[in-house]
Amino acid sequence: MLAVGVAAPLDARAAVDPCAARSLSTAFSQWGDYNDYFLVNNGDFEGGSRGWTAANRASLVWDNEPWRVNGWFDRLSARLDPGATLTSATFCVAEREDSLRLFIRHPGVQGAKLIVRVTVSDGTRTDAKSYEVANDGYGWTPSEPMKFPNVRNINGELFVTLAFQSAGTRANWSVDDVMVDPFKSK
Repeated sequence: MLAVGVAAPLDARAAVDPCAARSLSTAFSQWGDYNDYFLVNNGDFEGGSRGWTAANRASLVWDNEPWRVNGWFDRLSARLDPGATLTSATFCVAEREDSLRLFIRHPGVQGAKLIVRVTVSDGTRTDAKSYEVANDGYGWTPSEPMKFPNVRNINGELFVTLAFQSAGTRANWSVDDVMVDPFKSK
């Protein structure tokens, strides 16, 4: 296991990943979602802990979602032990980029929850929304789409920070391939 690091304060205005051209893929097409997606900066965790901070035993492990949607040679995912939190670096999404999807490894423990907190800012105003992923069996599954709160600057940009937290009954969760849908849902 590789340690991810110690949590650090985040500044929602300091975008690490600018709103720019992105490499797109239909990563969720096997599940009937033919939208294009782009990978959040190091959202496949193949670059180690770069762009992520952790608290309370979040780590990288040699375990990847089995469909290898971002490359056959991907090997890593992030694991959250009970009570752990994993937080992304702040990244920019453009006007028509409005939701998030990822792969989640459910622990198979009744009462276990994964909290996904999406914090957004336009540089002056901030809003947040939390999603609770209940334990749904055991093993890897794609998440449902998670909408960003709509707080945009004059250019239509939004600065996003994601936080994943293991909650509820003590269990280990894993996340992999954190991706953004670049086209606003209808």
